[in-house]
Amino acid sequence: MSSIDSASQFQKHFLVVHGIFLTLWCPSAENTNPLASLIQQVKGGCHRDHHPLSPLEASPCRNHDGHMPYCAGMSAYIEGYTLLDSGEGRKLEQFGSRVIDRPSSLSTWRRREPASTWDSSDAFYNPPDRWDFSNRSFSSWDVTIEGVRLQLELMSNGQLGIFPEHALYLPKIKAAADRLRSSSEQPLRVLNLFAYTGLATCYCAQLPNVSVTHVDLAKRAIEWAKKNASLNQIPDTSIRWIVDDALGFMAREHRKQSLYDIVIIDPPSFSRVSKNNSWTLEEKAPDIVELTLNVLNPEAGAVFFTNHSTASTSDVVRNISLDMYNDSGVEIGIESLSLQEQKTTRLLPAGSLISLFHCSR
Repeated sequence: MSSIDSASQFQKHFLVVHGIFLTLWCPSAENTNPLASLIQQVKGGCHRDHHPLSPLEASPCRNHDGHMPYCAGMSAYIEGYTLLDSGEGRKLEQFGSRVIDRPSSLSTWRRREPASTWDSSDAFYNPPDRWDFSNRSFSSWDVTIEGVRLQLELMSNGQLGIFPEHALYLPKIKAAADRLRSSSEQPLRVLNLFAYTGLATCYCAQLPNVSVTHVDLAKRAIEWAKKNASLNQIPDTSIRWIVDDALGFMAREHRKQSLYDIVIIDPPSFSRVSKNNSWTLEEKAPDIVELTLNVLNPEAGAVFFTNHSTASTSDVVRNISLDMYNDSGVEIGIESLSLQEQKTTRLLPAGSLISLFHCSR
């Protein structure tokens, strides 16, 4: 998983504009922007491609009208997290009981909260590697995000062990699992790739009749994720831990004909697998999409693909997916992963989500 703040200067400005556009085009139920509401009324839904099977019949994984429900908009609210304010190159966030002040290169606007609010933060990050504190220093603390208990840590690079925008689509994963579970009595198999410290892994493992495979190349991320699983009292049998290159793992799973019902994938903008093996998401996107769909259950399945690269990569992912399904039996949506401030309608862009749901039953 990589931070959006690592994008090039051109990509940063592109993502700001793209995030604002998608927010207006696909507003959440809690978005009070009047222009967004008007567009929602005119368009009647999110940015999406609907390619129903023919004939259009109700089935276990479709609604009564034959539509497959991938585009239930994301809420702007995240349990356990609040974006208090942003601006002038920084963001003020609350994770559980702690308020954290960190750099944010996308926050080019002015701050709305008074200086006293910013000054009262518990921890302030000074690049390249120093944390300052308003009171007693600390290094880690526990939070509960969308029902998942996590241990966060003040890392030397300014990260905390969570990217909060990923909590936005957890309810969509649950909705997909419920829909898929209704059509099969077999346990659902979830594959979480570039899975980091396990927010989505722990969330899925707590759903009924679900087993999760968690894949990340970083051993420290795996150990951290195991600790988070332990905090949630998740049985060892519910999660399979894999320290491996995600793309190589999918290729081997495909050769073994090992399939998954839900795939969650958060590829970085840049990855260095080894000294002689590195790639960018723009150049690798076609291979990643093909590998992902090769391990997805061909009868019915869902993919949640996050993009922190250029906005055009999301369309590339969508188009390749449509090609692989020949435009039939698949629905794909692209939504902004933006964090909304607590007291304003301003949004902090954090990439985009490509949701795919297919059913041939």
